[in-house]
Amino acid sequence: MVPALRREFAAYRLPPVEGAPPRPVPELTAAVARASRLRHSATLDTLGAELPGLLAELRAATHHQTGHDRERVF
Repeated sequence: MVPALRREFAAYRLPPVEGAPPRPVPELTAAVARASRLRHSATLDTLGAELPGLLAELRAATHHQTGHDRERVF
């Protein structure tokens, strides 16, 4: 899990890898809230498995969104 997190942290300024478009902003908001709950409950194994993909999807969303939705994604 740690190498995947390191890769995503290092890539935060890079354009996203081509693939499926990210989920809509409300779904991403819910996913971030879930990640936060996992962190607060110290469910780190589950968080570690989900976080690299979520960070990649959020990075992609910053390139697909504009205006207020882009601010929300950031």
